[in-house]
Parts: sequence; C-alpha cells; structure tokens
Amino acid sequence: MTLLPRVFLITVLGFLLSACGPPSPSFDRFLTQDQVSHGAWGLSGVMSIQHGRKRVLAHYHWKHSLRRDVIDVSGTFHIAATKIIITASGATLIASDGRHYTASTADELMKEHLGWSLPMRSLTYWVRGLEAPGAAAVGKQKDKGFLVALTQLGWQMHWYSYHTVGHLRLPKLMTLRKGEWSFRIAFNRWS
Repeated sequence: MTLLPRVFLITVLGFLLSACGPPSPSFDRFLTQDQVSHGAWGLSGVMSIQHGRKRVLAHYHWKHSLRRDVIDVSGTFHIAATKIIITASGATLIASDGRHYTASTADELMKEHLGWSLPMRSLTYWVRGLEAPGAAAVGKQKDKGFLVALTQLGWQMHWYSYHTVGHLRLPKLMTLRKGEWSFRIAFNRWS
C-alpha cells in the first residue's frame, strides 16, 4: 500500500476508532448536554492529515454512542469512501472496494492496516475539547475555561476556536501532532 492511500485510511481510522456507547443521535437532532455527558453525539467536517511533506484532505461524518462508533471518511469530491465501525467486540474497516478488515481493537486495526494508531478512546474526549481521563496531561492551557493547549499520550493538541451549539461551547478547529504526523480538524457540524 502506498503512502497516500495509507494516510487516507489513517484519517478515516483516526476518526472512526473511539470508545463505544448507546445508539447515536440523528444528525438532524440538536446536541444536548445530556447527550454529551452520556457520550451520544454526531460530528462532521473536514480534516487535513500530514505526514512529513505529504498532505491529504478528507471529509468525515462521525456518530458516537456508548455502544458504537461509526465514522465515514471520503477524499476530495467524496471519492474513495471508507467506513470504520467500532464496538465493544472489536473494530471493522470497510474499504471503498467493499473489502472488510477486522481487529479486536481499533488501535490494532490501525496498526495493522495503517502502520500506526491514534488513541481513539482519548480522541472521543479531545474532539469535545476535554482532557481524556486516566492519562497524564502536561502543558494544559485554558482561555475562559476552555482548553486551548494540551499534551497527552505524546500528542500535542491545540484548540483554535470554539462555537456555541445550543447552550454548549464546543470546538470548531483543533490540531493534533505527534512526530511527523499532524492532523488539522475542522468541526463543521455537531449534533
């Protein structure tokens, strides 16, 4: 597998692989504090993934609940769509050609098919502008009570802006960096 398809799959897996929970809310429903607290939410946007000098753009739709995560990722013009499904029993990647790849964990699936992995359980907190529980955090900076910088599990994160969704303040843009990997993630729609 060449680097460009691998980077694309990495992007897809990075957003797909997360903790599990109850059924996801519809993207048409409005996000409530109760949903955020209990782990049910939806998110869509655009991300840029960079490894060294190579960069790829991808669109994503992520539905998260306590029981299941479903992340759909596609390239520019929605070409080469990939789906990642994560449950308590394991993770599945469905490639654009219809092939299925499975592993007992999302991290294992990513390592096997991408050559690296993201801490997906932590990512479910980070995309909401929260520190992941159970992992040491350094360099934490806040502005008006909201995280703007944090290093956790070796990943350096910056949140550049927040916006109001209902009565909640949620991230609109963040970056994650570790080694030669860099992700710039725009959160265009929360539900």
